[in-house]
Amino acid sequence: MPFRINNIADLIPFQEYKMLAGILDEALYTDIAKVLDDWFDEALTELEFFSSGSTGQSKSIRHSKESIRQAISYSSKRLNYGRGTRSLLSLPVKYVAGSMILLRAVILEMELCVDEISGNPLNGINYNIDFLALTPFQFNQCFNFNFNKLKEVGTILLGGAPVPASLYSNFKDWGGKIYQSYGMTETLSHVALRRLDGPEPEKLYTSIADDIFFEVYDEDCLVIKAPYLHTEIRTRDHVRLENKHQFEWLGRVDSIINSGGLKINPEYLEHFFSESITNRFFVFPVPHELLGQRPAIIIEAGYSKDLYNQVIELNSLLDKKWRIEKLYLLPELEYTATGKLQREASLRKLDLSDFIQL
Repeated sequence: MPFRINNIADLIPFQEYKMLAGILDEALYTDIAKVLDDWFDEALTELEFFSSGSTGQSKSIRHSKESIRQAISYSSKRLNYGRGTRSLLSLPVKYVAGSMILLRAVILEMELCVDEISGNPLNGINYNIDFLALTPFQFNQCFNFNFNKLKEVGTILLGGAPVPASLYSNFKDWGGKIYQSYGMTETLSHVALRRLDGPEPEKLYTSIADDIFFEVYDEDCLVIKAPYLHTEIRTRDHVRLENKHQFEWLGRVDSIINSGGLKINPEYLEHFFSESITNRFFVFPVPHELLGQRPAIIIEAGYSKDLYNQVIELNSLLDKKWRIEKLYLLPELEYTATGKLQREASLRKLDLSDFIQL
């Protein structure tokens, strides 16, 4: 049975959360207690967060408590949540997204429901949730196995990974609000959103406040300027800047595949293939003797003629210079607890000589 904390900010002197010991999984309780102990420790002016490592090595980033308060204030005003809003602790607390769910409840006096962190966080939940943050994988699991409960959620915030094109049809005529968030450990919370529910998902991310601005620098990489960050954040995200408040995300510059001087964006190929392939997969570079690199695809599956023919057919629709050259199959890719794909860890399991030529 999920444990509910009502208006956690009213629990003075804040030691009542210790009752979670013995109720929750020990690792989850330890993570929750660490965040809350640090937050309520008046001698500490900063909190330490760790990036997930999905785009490289995990790293430590520190933010002041005042910055945390301001980031939560921006988000709550944009998405209209606050005191009494019921949320669910759906993401690991050891990373910033889960920590911010917890701290939103503390700062804004929200009602927080705490249970096991899993790929299907609505499993076993028998009451309504007003505000829910999910990875795309978690959304898909909830959609397949807890559809009625998912439909009752007022606002859903998707983040942590690109949303597959195959999910877009699920968002039409949804009823509630579904957003994809843009943010990272360096920004604490999301700094931009794009609306996904409705006839067509928005292409552009829009800043969540008038005084959060975007620019670009070398290779059209995004620069984020927000008052609570105190310094600009230079990302490695390749974007098309629409104006100072809006941009279209195109992919990671660091993941660009350089094929004989042609720059191939793997995120573009992943979006293209995700319209038809429902298995989890990703595109990555493999060495090529003449061109330096060529794109390859790794799919979480065993061999089947139908899957092979599907990849061949989709590949033929691409410009020849952009086509996938090698197909890899792996029974199981690597993920975080919430289903966020770990590319580097997955590739370490791969035998690069064991491929199917396309």
